[in-house]
Amino acid sequence: MPEKITSNHNPRIKNILLLQSKSRERRQQNLFVIEGYREISRAIKAGFLLAELYYCPEYDIDNRVGELGRKVMENSV
Repeated sequence: MPEKITSNHNPRIKNILLLQSKSRERRQQNLFVIEGYREISRAIKAGFLLAELYYCPEYDIDNRVGELGRKVMENSV
């Protein structure tokens, strides 16, 4: 079951912000941040593996990102 994050003081959120702002961190962690359904879909089609997926159900009105996450999880098991 997905973890619900309720605070912007969460270490995972802090790491996302760090990855967005510091290229050195992106190189060290070998990660980068992708935002938006279209860009996430393109990355998956290009063969990138998702390390983690964060989304806000309240903003995912048509549930596209949530559904995309479920499909990725089903294919990675």
